[in-house]
Amino acid sequence: MDPLFTPPASLRGVPQSVSRPNFLEIDAGNTQTPEEQQLFQDWGFYLGYDEMIEGVLKDHPKYPKRLLELAATNTNYQVKKGGESYFFRLSSNLLKELYSSQEVEYSVLKQLENTHIAPRPYFFDPKRGILITEYIEHDEIAVTLCHLDLHRKNILRKGDTLFFIDWEYAAMSHPYHILASMASIERWSDEMMWQILGNYTEQPTQEDRYCMALYRIVSDLFWTAWSHLQMENPSTNSPYPKWRDLFFKSAMERIEKLPADQGDPFW
Repeated sequence: MDPLFTPPASLRGVPQSVSRPNFLEIDAGNTQTPEEQQLFQDWGFYLGYDEMIEGVLKDHPKYPKRLLELAATNTNYQVKKGGESYFFRLSSNLLKELYSSQEVEYSVLKQLENTHIAPRPYFFDPKRGILITEYIEHDEIAVTLCHLDLHRKNILRKGDTLFFIDWEYAAMSHPYHILASMASIERWSDEMMWQILGNYTEQPTQEDRYCMALYRIVSDLFWTAWSHLQMENPSTNSPYPKWRDLFFKSAMERIEKLPADQGDPFW
């Protein structure tokens, strides 16, 4: 049975003989039994998370928190406990209405916890909609307007002027996102992707390449999901299953090739 979490340094040394519940095997709805609810409470209390959760919810000064984002489906905080920072997510009742799933999020984080591209999950209570993960200390990213559906058919030329059309997927993001999205759509090789990166910034660093690689994975996964959703439309004749599989294969291959650390040798 998978553990509920991978504990941070301050909580390691938990006896392996203690049965750790797998939250994904327990219904997160109203069918949760009293025994299962007690299991959540006991396990959270045993690890010190129960007190932390109550402190955060009641604004106790022992657990200072900083609001990171107030979104439609969740409220996110940076919470400090014992000298360490945690990411604390409290989900709203709009998850199902907006087709969002915290169970899926936790499952994905568990799958990615050793890939160094996502925060490590520590605690998840689907009954109360609480997710606690590693807090990533990070630099603020400069964002710009990105097309995100840029390919040869969406670029028009008139004399010496270029026009970009079909902006329905545009968003504010990192400049490398638009380069990686174009590389994903056009199915460029890694060599071609590094070439366009070199054209954008004359001397790309190892960090630049790592950032570009992550956005390529994000783009491949986005177009995987997009292709899958298009399969539900019976009026389209495009080979969406083939595209979905190609994008997904590309993403998985690049995730497996990611170095363990940004300073390690790259692709």
